[in-house]
Amino acid sequence: MTWLVVSRPPPRRIESVGGADLERAWNIGVDFGDQGFSIADRKSFAVMQRLGVLRAASFDDDFAIFRFGPRRERAFDVVR
Repeated sequence: MTWLVVSRPPPRRIESVGGADLERAWNIGVDFGDQGFSIADRKSFAVMQRLGVLRAASFDDDFAIFRFGPRRERAFDVVR
């Protein structure tokens, strides 16, 4: 089982990565095959989308590259 720490307004919590998240992560890899997103990043994208988390603290450029939404017009707000 994989876990992701979700830092929202307190209390902070650890969110598990479920089967639907893994399926979404797989589909992200298929849809963005030219990007080479790691499975760890793709799982994070899937969980963040499921929870409606739109801000990420990351030095990983993939969080700024990934797009989502009906026409892939949305992006995470990346804090560096």
